[in-house]
Amino acid sequence: MANTNNSVNSKILIITNLSEDAQSLFPRLTNKKREQFLITNHLTNTILDPYGNVLKDVMMAIYEEDIQEIYLICEKHNRKGTLSKEKLLSSLEELDIAPKDQEGCIDWLTKPKQTETTIQENINVIQQHPLMPASVSVYGFAIHTETGDYEAIETNS
Repeated sequence: MANTNNSVNSKILIITNLSEDAQSLFPRLTNKKREQFLITNHLTNTILDPYGNVLKDVMMAIYEEDIQEIYLICEKHNRKGTLSKEKLLSSLEELDIAPKDQEGCIDWLTKPKQTETTIQENINVIQQHPLMPASVSVYGFAIHTETGDYEAIETNS
């Protein structure tokens, strides 16, 4: 759990892709009360653009709500892709995708991305944003929603 010296009643920002039911785990992860949560839900767990709407919302929350802690809490995906390469190849051929491009498309569509890597990348994008105050802490967690188990994600920075 995150250990902070911030005010006991300060708001925290939680960026998540979890359903409302799974959000019951947040008090245990953050060591904060529900009243302190400012939650923003995103269907994907990736912040693609450092100047896109997701990060704009994060910066606005930091400055408007005096946020001192940000938590990226994402579902740990253990599933493998269910699409068969044969079916994808057939679909790509129907779309007239050049044979030389088909393998790259198939790899891109079927290769699972590690939740931990995505969270680390998101933390780095947030921390390196030019409008991000150095005083704001950013934490990442991957949750196994079936079991309630979670793991803290360490960053490289």
